[in-house]
Amino acid sequence: MVAAQWVLSDFSADNGATEVWPGSHLFADADEHVWDPEMQMWIKDELVKGRAQTRPPLQVECKAGGVYLRDMRLWHAGMPNKSDEDRIMLACGYTARWYNCVGRVTLPKGVEHLYESTPEVEVMADFVPLEDFLAVRHKIDRLYNRTGLDVPGGLAAESKSGSDPNGQHPSSDSNGLVQKM
Repeated sequence: MVAAQWVLSDFSADNGATEVWPGSHLFADADEHVWDPEMQMWIKDELVKGRAQTRPPLQVECKAGGVYLRDMRLWHAGMPNKSDEDRIMLACGYTARWYNCVGRVTLPKGVEHLYESTPEVEVMADFVPLEDFLAVRHKIDRLYNRTGLDVPGGLAAESKSGSDPNGQHPSSDSNGLVQKM
């Protein structure tokens, strides 16, 4: 499982470059996560605090047009954008067909043709009515807004510690070392 992340605007610590935890992919275990069936999963807070003592996170700073690859099990999180500039990235996850990946994204109905044009590629998405798609986006907005850190023109982001309001660290089912290209 690998994620290719195309940086479409400069990424810096000031504008909330993605935080990654090098080496965290080497010990990923489902028992380390707290699952929220509606939203996403979180790394248990005690594991994050312990890891921070031995191998703290770093932020991937990259110029627009760059691409970085990471193992999808790598702990990672978006960070607060303290600048007046947008931080834009296009991320694509790649998984071997034989790997039992349960992760799916939610997309609006009517755009299926953009994703399903190649029969050899299985699209891991649920296509829902636009209203349902927008409702998911609003749930994410409300989750982030509980932290009280508003990002200009967009979502409110996690606190600098990368924790959610319940003290858990955000992650996807990801792992891996970062490679800048």
